[in-house]
Amino acid sequence: GGLDGVAALVPEGRNMSVKEWLHGGFRETLPFDVEEYYEFFWIYHVWAFLWTYMLLLSSLFMTIAGAVGHWYWREEGEPIVGYPVVRSFLRLVSYQLGTAAFGSLLVSIIWMARITFQMAAKRLKVLRRMPAAGAVLCMIQCCLGCVEWIMKYINRNAVIVAALHGESFCWSAGRAFSLLMSNILRVAAVSVASMSLILMGKLFITAVCVLVAYAWLNAPGVSKNVSGTPVTTLVVVGMSAWLVARLFLNVYVVVIDSVLLSFFEDAKSDKPLPVTRHIEGWVQKEKIFDKDEEEDKEARR
Repeated sequence: GGLDGVAALVPEGRNMSVKEWLHGGFRETLPFDVEEYYEFFWIYHVWAFLWTYMLLLSSLFMTIAGAVGHWYWREEGEPIVGYPVVRSFLRLVSYQLGTAAFGSLLVSIIWMARITFQMAAKRLKVLRRMPAAGAVLCMIQCCLGCVEWIMKYINRNAVIVAALHGESFCWSAGRAFSLLMSNILRVAAVSVASMSLILMGKLFITAVCVLVAYAWLNAPGVSKNVSGTPVTTLVVVGMSAWLVARLFLNVYVVVIDSVLLSFFEDAKSDKPLPVTRHIEGWVQKEKIFDKDEEEDKEARR
C-alpha cells in the first residue's frame, strides 16, 4: 500500500524512488541535458502568456458581441429574454471556446515571432552597424508589426461574427472581411468618429482624475511628504486613470463593431429589422453635406 502502490506506476528501467521521480529525477534518463535549454524556456513562457492574454481578450469580445446580438437581432417590441451577458458567456464556454482559442493562437504566434526577431536583432550588433542591414532589419520589423496589427483586427472582427452566427473562425473571418470590404467607406467614417470620441473620453477621464488628485493633495490638512507640486504622484494617478479608462472604454469599441457588423449583415436581407431601418433612416438624414455639394455644383453651372 501507500508508496509501494505508487512505485508500481514508475516506468521500468528507472532505479529511483517515487520521491526522486516527482522531484525531477526523470531528467537523468533523458537523452539530453535539460540545463542546456534553460535559456530557451523563456520563449515558451512568453508565448504561453501572450496566448492566454489573447484568449481572455477574444473571450471578452465574444461575450460582449453575443450580448449585443441579443439586443440587435430581435423583432420590434420583442423583449430581451433572460440575461444576455450570462447567456453569451455560457454559449462561449459551451460551444465557442475553440474558436476563440484558435484565433488567439494565430495572433500569439505572429506576436511571438515579432518579439523574437526584435530580440535577435538587438544581439546582432554587427549587422546594426551596417546601413543596408540596419535598413533591412527595420523594414522587417515594420512588416511584422503591420501583420500583427492586421491579424489582431481580423481576429477581433472574426470572433464578433462567430459570436453572432456560431460558426468557425475561418468562416467568420471570411464573412467579416466580406462585410467590411463591401462597406469600406462606412467603416472608415464610423472608425474615425468612434476613435475620436473614445480618445476624448480617455483624455477627459485622465484629466479629471489628475485635477481631483491635485486638489486633494493641496487641500488643507493633508500632510505633504515633499515640498512643491507632487509630480510623481500626479503622474502615477494619470497613468492609472488612463489604463482604467482604456479598459472600460474599449468595451464601447467592441459594442460599436458588433452593431456595425450586425447592421451590414441585416441590411442585405429583404426584411431588415427595426434597428437596421432606424439606422438607415438616421444615415439618410445625415446626408446634408452631399446635398450642399450638389447645390454648389448647380450654382456654379
